[in-house]
Amino acid sequence: VTVKDANTLAVIENARVLMEATTGGPLPVGVTVTISNSTTTATVTHTSHGLVTGNQVKIKGAGYSQNNGVFTITVTGASTYTYTITAGNDGAVPGTITSTAVILFGLTNASGILQTTSFNFTSSQPVTGKIRKHGVPPSYTPPNYRTGAITGTIISSGLDTTVLLIPDD
Repeated sequence: VTVKDANTLAVIENARVLMEATTGGPLPVGVTVTISNSTTTATVTHTSHGLVTGNQVKIKGAGYSQNNGVFTITVTGASTYTYTITAGNDGAVPGTITSTAVILFGLTNASGILQTTSFNFTSSQPVTGKIRKHGVPPSYTPPNYRTGAITGTIISSGLDTTVLLIPDD
């Protein structure tokens, strides 16, 4: 993903990108899972997840805030993986919890690019996501941009897309 200013076409460094799987492909999207916490490890039971160590997932709906968010996983079995949390409540995590594969999550580099090679796509994977760039607190120094959307499909040769962000000063 390359991120540029819609007015000047200049690349935007440090734009936050979140690109996740959406329905119609091989990666998990909104799959109901269960989680159990033990000190700083969350163990997810996710039937036939198909993920590998180093992939990222977005967890939503967990009753404990430390379990919600985007996490890098360690696969421990065909139907289990773990991720690190801040210490908190041990035992079963309440809630209607879902897991979705995350393809990209991070900041663009000096060339306005965020990329990954951690997935080997042998079939098409529709994706969705968002990009935002705002100043850093406490001053929120411009330039600031409106949130932009990502949509597309990753095919076996990958996905190369440019997203234009509209300035919001």
